This record gives sequence, structure tokens and C-alpha cells, in this order.
Amino acid sequence: MIRIELLNAACLGRRLAIVLAVLLLAACTALQERPVEQERIDRQLARGDFADRESEIGLGADDELDPDQVFEETEVYRGTGVFVDQRAVRDRAAPPGEDGEITLNFEGQGIQEVVHALLGQLFQENYVISPGVSGEVTFATARPLKRDQIMPVLEMLLRWNGATLIWREGQYHVIPIAEAVRGNLVPRFDSAARGMGYEVLVVPMRYLAPSKMAELLEPYAREDGVFSADNTRGLLFLAGTRFELQNYLQIIETFDVDWLAGMSIGMFTLSRIEVGDLLPELEGIFGEGSESPLEGMFRFMPLERLNAVMVITPHEHYMNEAERWIRRLDRSSPEAGARLYVYRVKNLEADVLAGYLGDLFGTGGARPRQREQRGGLAPGMEPAQVSSVRDFQSSQAQQRQPQQPRQTEGGMQLGSDGDVRITAVQETNSLLIQASPSQYDAILSAIKRLDEEPLQVLVEAQVLIVDLSDTLEYGVNWFLANRNIDRDSSLIPDRFDGTRQDNRLRLGAADNFASITRRAMDRTFVAATINALESVTNVRTISSPSLMVRNNSQASINVGRQLPVQSTRFVGGTIGDGSTIGNVQYLNTGVILEVTPRVNPGGLVYLQIRQEVSSPGDAGVGDNPTINTRNLSTEVAVQSGQTIMLGGLIQEDEQINRDGVPGLQRVPVLGGLFRTTRNTMARTETLVLITPTVIETTEKLRETSDEVRSRFRALDPLTRR
Repeated sequence: MIRIELLNAACLGRRLAIVLAVLLLAACTALQERPVEQERIDRQLARGDFADRESEIGLGADDELDPDQVFEETEVYRGTGVFVDQRAVRDRAAPPGEDGEITLNFEGQGIQEVVHALLGQLFQENYVISPGVSGEVTFATARPLKRDQIMPVLEMLLRWNGATLIWREGQYHVIPIAEAVRGNLVPRFDSAARGMGYEVLVVPMRYLAPSKMAELLEPYAREDGVFSADNTRGLLFLAGTRFELQNYLQIIETFDVDWLAGMSIGMFTLSRIEVGDLLPELEGIFGEGSESPLEGMFRFMPLERLNAVMVITPHEHYMNEAERWIRRLDRSSPEAGARLYVYRVKNLEADVLAGYLGDLFGTGGARPRQREQRGGLAPGMEPAQVSSVRDFQSSQAQQRQPQQPRQTEGGMQLGSDGDVRITAVQETNSLLIQASPSQYDAILSAIKRLDEEPLQVLVEAQVLIVDLSDTLEYGVNWFLANRNIDRDSSLIPDRFDGTRQDNRLRLGAADNFASITRRAMDRTFVAATINALESVTNVRTISSPSLMVRNNSQASINVGRQLPVQSTRFVGGTIGDGSTIGNVQYLNTGVILEVTPRVNPGGLVYLQIRQEVSSPGDAGVGDNPTINTRNLSTEVAVQSGQTIMLGGLIQEDEQINRDGVPGLQRVPVLGGLFRTTRNTMARTETLVLITPTVIETTEKLRETSDEVRSRFRALDPLTRR
């Protein structure tokens, strides 16, 4: 018995009005589409430049770490922990209300009759039924159905009898489910909502492999639901009715998320044992065979090339526990044999650091041979040397003493048993250490204390030439000591900080003002002193260099010229036809300043200063000019940013000028009546201002560079005349 009941027109109109109102309300709601995958948020750790680390290699290993590809000891990439898209999960559909217009009631009817009633009579569609389709249907609706709900009911009834409905050649075909795909259907890429009957849909996978997604769909899909999985192209082929395909797509959208972004991955470098020895222990604690609640939550992968283990876990907080246990298990037995370690020195020279270790632990073994100096001269040629006057004066004494080559620590043995050796590799600035793990720990603790980043000092120098005349005839120091500041308050510049009375107190009384050339001052005192000198004489700046020097290293400044001096001379051959062979040295003359800073932890800078002022004089032995030299050597302590003023180096230059009547002034005896002779004495004093500034951090170095750059920008542009 087949009964299809249609509601009357009045009831149908009322129901249609309600449906139309619901559709209008639904049109006001924006459809939620699956959003595009956003960028990763806070998953990359902030690190600075990769620092070189100590690395361990096995004795007899064939591979060697590339210095450009050195990893940190621990690298952890925190995952999001999100593996499903909960926005893709739909709410459970509510049961239909009493707003349908079709009631179905089939009692033991053949499947052919059911198809005829629904497709032929209700939908007025052409259809073909395959000979292999048979079966009976018993189905009744308690509530009326809407017209768009009839087709899913028909597909369900056909499924019960092993048949399905496909659309081909402009009409429906009812065929057995096993024959639906082959030779009948072509895969589609569009939406499942546009399907007509049983179809095959192609779903491109974004993150998961199609085979893995097929495993996830297996509990929810029919046996023929997943038709094929193509991992090469990342495609998943699904087969089913429109309703079935929509359910499959919802499951795919739920689980097809960025699985790698959700996982937390850590790489931990081992320093005591081999990764092959540690991995079975980790598998026994956290692995799949551990039979613990954490089974399956960790995956461990050995990285034998780096002697590291990679840990993958879906939960971020588990990564900290894994790291803690790896560090606990990364211990070697005290009876373990010697290993070979490579420590890449960061700041010191490798041979210097090896020497310190030798002094600390005791040395033995052989010394490495010295490096050969590159370059040379052709046979028979003599080198030309460049030195200062002080070096030239002491050159003879140095030639009498044999040069001792620098001893560098190379292969050495530490300890009484001699099983620890340290070799300095100068080409890569590394230390090659052969020791047991416990011995290496002691050596490494000392290395980390010694191999620290050295401080840098910015040395700003200003060389001034002051003309000594009138009130300055006895020198700058005497002038500043005897000048009555209270009476000559105009010497203090108006732009000096504070009031004039405060400035007098700052500069000090007259009897204390003499020490200004031998003590540390701030920049304000320096400006006041220079302005006071400029008001009474001529002050010239001949050099104002600024250079950066490492702590405990020498900085040298030379303002002047190189003077050739013939140190040796040999004349050979016959009389009148001899040849002269000489050796020429070049002496640096002018103002030579050498500064060696040493910074203590409190910021106090100790300066070793050597100042030399030299100039060529009259001709001496062998046509070489005499050298007028004034030297100054001292050691001072000054706070960073304060200025040291060095003075007292006075130079006198006497000139004789004759004026008279031409011709008559040369007459013997009476010529003196027609000429005048004047002796002019030019006296100058050299002042050197040195300001050391300690550079402790990169930010401080950047600020200092910006300050120097701003000074250059403040200079007036050069104009052509």
C-alpha cells in the first residue's frame, strides 16, 4: 500500500508563509565561512645571534661539524596545541516541525514501486531502474515532510536495498551501489550541496595527508565512503549522497588543521652520552611501550649527526618535563673513557686561552711550531723600517739581544695521569680537548670564566698648540696657578654652567688651580680652561682623533711626518769609482700618543700614557738631521667620561732676522751702522686632552656612534673660494 498525502492549498499557503519568514530572518545572518589560516603567533623564541658552543665528536668519527651550521644546545619551538577546528562543528539539527506538506506511508512495497511513486509521480522525473535492483520497503512518516526532504529519504530507502541513485544523461539511474562509480561518475571539485544523487567528490587536503584523513574518516564513513587517497597530489576522493558528502566534509574541516603548528618540537643536544644510548631509556619512560598514561604522547627521533634527540609532543607543557629528564639522563659514568671535544673560543685567542689553562692545571707535552711570517724580500735587498725616535734610540740594544719566539700552548697534558690533552687550533680559533666527561666539566667551567667578552674603550684625544707670549711666557701651568680668578672673572665664559660665583667655586682658588693640568676634569672644566687660554693667546687644534680600543690593548695616535734617516752606510769599490749601500729607517716625528686603557669592575679606567713631541733640527752626523725630542710617560686613573689634560711640553724656536741698507750693510767695519739684527724666540706648549669612555653594551656602542655621527653633521659644509 502506497499513500502520499498532499496538504490543501490553505494549509500549504500558511506553511509557506512561515517558511518564507524564516528564510528572511536567516538572510540577515552573515554566513560563516572557514577562515584562512592565520600566521603563527608567539611560537618562535626571541634569540639573538647564534653563539658558538662547545661540541663533542666521537674519537675516530668521519664527520666534522660545519662551523657555519652550529646549533644551540637546546632549541624548543612551542606549538599552539590546537589540532581540531571547533568552528567547523555544526550544532545538531533540530527535528523538523509540522510545516511539511507530504506524508509517506509504505508497507511492504517493492523498491520499483517506491521509485515510481516518488520520482515519477511526485517529482515528475525520468528514471531508469537497473535489472539488479530489488527489495521491499516499509516506511511511514509521523509528521509531514517538506519537498526538499523527500530526495534524501529516497536515497536512504535505496541504500537499505543495496542500490543508489545517480544522475546521468539528463535522467536518474537506479543501479546497485557496487556499480555506481565505475563507468558512471566523474569526480567533481565543487560543493557537495549541488550534488544530485550518488556522486564522487574530490577534496584537496591543506595540512594532513589524505591517507591519514582517510583513517580519521573510517569510523564515521560508510565502507565505500572513501573511494581513494592520493598522497602525491594531496587529494581525497569521497563517494556518497549529498547528505553523506556534507557530513564527510564537516569532519575534514574539523581535523584538517596545521598539525605541525600545533605540535611542540624540541631539539636537545647531548654533551655526555651518545644519543643511541639515551633513546631506549626515553622510550622506556615515555614511549609507546612504557605502558604508562603518557604512552603515545611523545615521539623521539635520534639525530646522530648532531648527537641530539628531537622530541615531538602535542602538549606544550610536556616539553619542559621531557627536557628535564633528558638533562637528568645525560650523565656519563665516572669510569667512562676519554672523549674528544671542540670548544670554539668566542673572545680570546685560542693559543692564549690554552696558555691560561696550562698555568691553571699544569702543563706538559710539546709546543706547536710558530707560524711562518708571510711575505719577504728579494735576495740582497734590505728592509725599510718605520719606528719612533724612542724605538730608534733603543734599536742597538735590541739587536744585541736574541729574539725569543712567542711560546704558545698547543698540545698539553693536564693531570697526573696524562690522559687529558688540549690543543689550540689557530686556523679556526678553537680548542681541541681530549678528556673524560668529568674532567671536561672542570675545564669547561674555567673556560667560561676566562673566555668572556672584553670591554671596549672609546679614546677621544685633542692635541692643542698654545702660543706662549706675554702672560703665558712661563707656561700654561704657571698662568693658571697665578692668575687671580676673582679679579679676572671675565676669563670664565658666560656659557659655563651656573652663575659666575658658582663657577669660581667650581674652578677653585688660585693656589689649587695649578693642578688642573694633572687631574681629571669633566667636559665643562675643559671648555672653561680652553676659553680662558683663548682669551689671552692663540690656541690651535692640530688633531682631534677618536678611536675604539679593546680593554688592555694599546691605541696609538701619530700626528706629524716620517723622517728618513740613514742608519748604516757602506762604501765599496776603487777610489773615485765606489758604490754606496745604505740602510734607511723612517722615524715618526711630531706628536705621538700611545694609550693603553685598563678598566676595573667599578668603571674606573687606568690609563698608561706615553706622549712624545719631536721635530727635526739641524744637520748632524752623516747628513742626518738631529731630532728634538720631549717625552712624557705616566699612569693615571680616571672615571669613564672624564678628561685628563697633559701639558708642560714647551718648544722654543729661535729665529735671527737682519734688516739694513742694501750694499752698505756689507761694508767691513762700518756696515754695522747700516743694519739691525733682531733675535725672535717663538715658544709653544703642547696640551693633550684624553677622554676615555667605557663601552659596555651594544646599545652603548650605538649611542656613541650616533653621537659621533651627529658631530659630523653639525660641521659647516666646505665651500670653494
